[in-house]
Amino acid sequence: MAVAVAVTAGTAFAALPVSPAAADSGQSIPQVLVDNLNHRVYVDVGNHLSYVEVFDLDGNRVGTIDNLYRSTGMALSPDGGTLYIAQSAGGYIAAVSTTTLETTAAYDLGGGAIPEHLAFAGGRLWFGYRAFEGNGIGSLDVGASTPTVNRQPQAPWDDTAPNVLADPADPNKLIVGSDGGPGALAVFDVSSGTAVQTALTIGILSFTDAAVTADGEDVAVASQGAHAVQLYRLPGLTLEDESYFTDDVPLSVAVAPDGSVAAGSWSYSSTPTVGLSVFGADDSTPRRTYPTPIDEGGLAWSADGSRLYAVSGGGSESGDTDPVLHVLDNPLAATTTIALNPPSAAEAGTPYTVGGELASAAGFAAGQTVHVTRTDAADPDGVALPDAAVNAAGTFSFTDTVTAAGDVSYQLGYDGDRYHQPAQGSTSLTVTRSARTDTTLWLRFEDRAKVGKKLKMQGRLTSALTIPTGATVTITRTDGTGPGPALVGTRKVAADGTFQITDVPFVAGPAVYTVSYAGDAAYNGTTVSSTVQVAP
Repeated sequence: MAVAVAVTAGTAFAALPVSPAAADSGQSIPQVLVDNLNHRVYVDVGNHLSYVEVFDLDGNRVGTIDNLYRSTGMALSPDGGTLYIAQSAGGYIAAVSTTTLETTAAYDLGGGAIPEHLAFAGGRLWFGYRAFEGNGIGSLDVGASTPTVNRQPQAPWDDTAPNVLADPADPNKLIVGSDGGPGALAVFDVSSGTAVQTALTIGILSFTDAAVTADGEDVAVASQGAHAVQLYRLPGLTLEDESYFTDDVPLSVAVAPDGSVAAGSWSYSSTPTVGLSVFGADDSTPRRTYPTPIDEGGLAWSADGSRLYAVSGGGSESGDTDPVLHVLDNPLAATTTIALNPPSAAEAGTPYTVGGELASAAGFAAGQTVHVTRTDAADPDGVALPDAAVNAAGTFSFTDTVTAAGDVSYQLGYDGDRYHQPAQGSTSLTVTRSARTDTTLWLRFEDRAKVGKKLKMQGRLTSALTIPTGATVTITRTDGTGPGPALVGTRKVAADGTFQITDVPFVAGPAVYTVSYAGDAAYNGTTVSSTVQVAP
């Protein structure tokens, strides 16, 4: 049986009296609605306060909608211009301008009906209600000059006012579900303005909250009996195999545009171990959990799925508490760690490679990097090195060379993204001096230098150990004959490291003679330069 009631919506709002049938003394359950069109978040505070709180999308409180008592559901008009708020105290639905935050109209449902949930579908505002005549669903054609309320009492919702949900993929489909008690879920075609049932499933273990996926393919149900969020396939409401199990019984659920699932847990008499669990669409276990308890209707995702809005507080055995809005950025970001693998040995002047790995429950896409900073005696405040690229497996490496022996440390940072939390890591190693033996050269002129005359020089290659066998030195001269050094020749050093050099300078002025030893696998190279004044 359907009941139709004509109501008049005035431009000025006067508070409606609370009739005995409509009075509601139920517990306070705060709920949240995200308004992406106006960049707002609305929090109704149930029976606890006489207003609805208004926040910006960053969670800053920007105002209130006053003179609203026992709010029990909200819905935004398709154009974003009006917020409709169900009022269990008085049995009416308030229309509020999202521009002024002032109430512009009130729609009495009649028959002592108490509205508890709202949703737009088929061009009408639908509501779940409870009343002496029986619980059911109803609608209001808020766009008409004389809006008409249509109530439809229905058997599956005997215990409580049912929850009504819009289907994002089908504007003419309405999903109706139980709000506690024996579980039932139904699909209605509302294209005609009257709800025509097209599917029904009963016997669902007790649940209080549900959400339709963005693609319109599933209804996610927070089932207390199953201890999980379960998925029912539309349009026939077939239970799917996939479930999202939570540590504590779930009472609230919200589904992100990409299919990610948030499930809230709450208890009137105790605090759950885990208050909020967040799952990726394909996850079998929560990717992240939070301790804050979240009750029915207390979860909503941002339009792009990068934020989760959760409202806590309300009624409990220990008394009512003010609602608190939690803005969770990147709630799907899994814990990420950095592990580093420095080389077991490193020498000054020799390149070495440090390996590393990012570890996370979520995979890594191409283009991820980690920042690298080196700190040592030469750079005690740290010096930035090039970022290290991360591959799909999460591994990375970087190569570095330090010139001096000593302790060297590396600090690495990963910025994180939507699916990964930021991470930091560090490692250190001791860089030793080269294992090769140091060498030294000296050079001495035997006589005065003169243009066209032989100039003799004596030199010696020394080492703390033995002289390198077969060592050869290279001699160059830099003077006025050219811009660069001229090769004088090479000399093989004697067993005692000595060698002789003879040269004929061609121009007067200073001449710089340079002797170099390149070194080998056992000895470090060395160079010496000496200047002589060549007379004309």
